[in-house]
Amino acid sequence: MNDDTWRFLTALYARCTSPACITLSALPPSDRFYTPSRHIPLGNSQVLQDALERLAVTNYMGWGAVVGIATRQSGLTRYKRGGKADLCELPAVFVDIDCNDSSGLDRIHACCLPPSIQVASGYGQHYFWLLDKPTHDFRWTDRVLRGLAEQLHGDRAINSASAMRMPGTINTKPDRNGAWCCLLKLHAERCYPVEVFTPYLSKSTEVNVTRASQPLIASALLHWKRDEYVKITQAVEDRLIRHFDGFWKPNGWLSSLCPCGHKHDHPGQHFGFHSSHRIGHCFGKHGRIDLMTLCDALHLM
Repeated sequence: MNDDTWRFLTALYARCTSPACITLSALPPSDRFYTPSRHIPLGNSQVLQDALERLAVTNYMGWGAVVGIATRQSGLTRYKRGGKADLCELPAVFVDIDCNDSSGLDRIHACCLPPSIQVASGYGQHYFWLLDKPTHDFRWTDRVLRGLAEQLHGDRAINSASAMRMPGTINTKPDRNGAWCCLLKLHAERCYPVEVFTPYLSKSTEVNVTRASQPLIASALLHWKRDEYVKITQAVEDRLIRHFDGFWKPNGWLSSLCPCGHKHDHPGQHFGFHSSHRIGHCFGKHGRIDLMTLCDALHLM
């Protein structure tokens, strides 16, 4: 990894407290592989350096390189990135804006809270606002992250457990042409109390999945063409893997956190998506979830 990576991680976790871990993950180039992660204890720079070097090797081999922004509890295994139940502290709030959304970038520049960190992701821009005291109120920060995304035209699927691409690595998605993820600006002195983000709280709530909505959903699905099904299914899979700790099981199901949201959720135990059947199933609260509802929950519509 280059200096951008080290400077980014140092600034991000400077105020986090132990015991907790930094979680690094390598995103597989195809669904034939699981997503491996390493959980490095805070303050262990030697182990972190070794993990970054290994991640750099896999990155050059075509695997994506991401870091879970919130620190994780110890004890997570190699193939668990950690869901909301495993988080310790969130050191920053952040937003992901696509390069094609100039209005979102304009709103960032007009924002009264200048970002602490600006990263070019290889397709868009990631902005981070460092917190003077990392927070563990993840339900509150989820509303802030959603609100920031709504007001700044960012990715609304981001939540407290999300992992983001690391500066100093290659964006390995097929349509990114090997673009570098670069650290553009770093102002580690810009640290904000979490209360200043109250105006950005989202007023939206969990996606409401009811039996009454199913006929309307089925009707809407009839208007999609075959090639649209393929693209939408791939988009759902990508969003579940990137933002909801998704991983593939040998039986063909993609297991993840439930995108419709509920209190008691854990990666791989409460929700699954099958690309062939194009349905999701939440075992904790929502039951069967059609593709249209999933797209709504993942903000792909």
